[in-house]
Order: sequence, then structure tokens, then C-alpha cells
Amino acid sequence: NMQQLGFPDVSEKTVRLNTDSSNKQARFDAIKNAGYNVVLYVGDNLNDFGGATWHQGNQQRRDFVNLNHQQFGTQFIVLPNPLYGDWESGMAENYNKLTPEQQLSVRESRLQSWNGK
Repeated sequence: NMQQLGFPDVSEKTVRLNTDSSNKQARFDAIKNAGYNVVLYVGDNLNDFGGATWHQGNQQRRDFVNLNHQQFGTQFIVLPNPLYGDWESGMAENYNKLTPEQQLSVRESRLQSWNGK
């Protein structure tokens, strides 16, 4: 798609796509091990900024944000995606092992609408 849209220099070397896991840490490590300096991470959930939060609970996610808060807006750029993401697994222990019906029940019990105040 990027090539069809005219983006230059798109190749397996410049665009690292999902392989056998949604945990992106292996791809980040491969890029660093190839001698590149990562200057900017852009993503829609914490997993896009390193593997420390992949399938972790909310406390581990909060700890990561607290530890790295100065990088948000400078090295970590967040493009919000409220529809899905690794953040869902933080809503309940073993969330990813629940049935779709159980996951829906967890989401309904955890999500709160904003009342405008």
C-alpha cells in the first residue's frame, strides 16, 4: 500500500511488519542490532514503545508511563485508537484467555462514558 501511494524507499529493510508475534520488541531489537538509532516511536498503544507492557496489567502499564513520562510527546508519539489494542488485556487478569462473551462483559463493566464534566 505504501509503495502504491508513492512512498519512497519502502522495502523489508525500511518497513518492519508483524511476524510471528504482536510483541514488537523483537523488531525494535533487530533494528537497534543492525546499528540504527531509533529517534521516534509512533503508535496507538504502549506496546508500540517497547515490549515492557505487552500483555501486562494496568499497574505495569502505569509504571511504564511514570518511568518514561518525559518521552511522551518527544520520542513517543501516541495516535489514539480506542477501538482495539493491547490495552484491552489490562482490563482483567488472563483477559486474552477469556471467551469473546466474557471479554465483552469485562469491557462493559470497565468502560465508563464521559459525562462532559
